Parts: sequence; C-alpha cells; structure tokens
Amino acid sequence: MLASAISIAAVSALLPAAFASPTLAARACDGGAHVQGKPTSIEGINWPWGGPGEWRVNTALAGSQLYSEFGMRSSAGEWFVEPSTQDPSKYIIRSTAVNDLVISVSGTGGAPQLSTFDAADATQRFEINCDLCSRPGTAQPHAFTCSFKTSSNECITSLLPGSAMGTRPCTSDWWWDQQFDFLIQ
Repeated sequence: MLASAISIAAVSALLPAAFASPTLAARACDGGAHVQGKPTSIEGINWPWGGPGEWRVNTALAGSQLYSEFGMRSSAGEWFVEPSTQDPSKYIIRSTAVNDLVISVSGTGGAPQLSTFDAADATQRFEINCDLCSRPGTAQPHAFTCSFKTSSNECITSLLPGSAMGTRPCTSDWWWDQQFDFLIQ
C-alpha cells in the first residue's frame, strides 16, 4: 500500500536528533514570540482520509519535504488542544480515543509516505507536548515544537514506512523533538 522507503534525508529532516547521541533537543522557536491564548482550531492533515471535521490538508506545506503533519485514522473530533498548566506558552494535544498516530513525509521522488505508530497497547492514548511559537515576520502559520509521548510514557525514537514507530521510555535526558506548522484560525 505504501510506496518505497523514506529516504535517509527525509528521516533526518523529520527526526533531526535520530542519528545523534541522546540529548535534549533544542527548541525550534528562534526569533519567534510565544503566542498566548488557546487556539480555537488547528489546520493539519489527515492524508489521505481528511474527512469533514478531521484534520484538513494544509496547502501551505504542499511540496515541502515535511509535506504534512499528523492525523488520526478514526472519527472526527477525537483530538483536542489544551494549554499546559505549568507554562501557558505550551500546549498539549491529546487523543480522546484509541487512534493511530500517522505522520506523512515526502519519500523518494517526493511522494508522500505514511508511517503509523499504533503502539502495542490497544488502549493507547497519545500525548503531544508542544511549544507554540510564532514564525518570525508572520502572523500565521505558527510553529508547534513537539515531543511525542504515549500514555505509558514511551517516546518515539524511530520512523519506518509501513511499520510502527520505535519507542523507548521517555526520560528527561533523552527524547525526540519535532516541529509542525499549523494555521490557527
């Protein structure tokens, strides 16, 4: 169903720390002020499903190496955003039901590739912890710098096309950082 394997370059772009020694990832918020207040909606991607009320295609990213962000293969309305209680400039995106977390990147030849993290635990909930930063010089889109965590406190460590993502226990000195662009309405 999926096309050929994601190139090393694409994986490196998606997970920049993947080939480095374990270290805390730097926040990709250079030059951007934190955006205060909870967003009312987020435009993302649920490629190729993308039904009404689900994640929608972000055309601003079409053709880029990070062609799309993440979505779910389930009913609409099962992701929600809440501000962090510890830092109002940070947000948490959670699933409210059992979902697959899908990430799409451009593979060899630029075709979108899907990798799915559905976890061994059938009752898994995904938690995506994000810093919300404005892109310098623009009002929108804003950038979420996120780390992905499961309800069993596992963090994503690798990404392979057509298979579940690798995980390991999250620790304070070793986790994966990820940036996504969204349009906040």
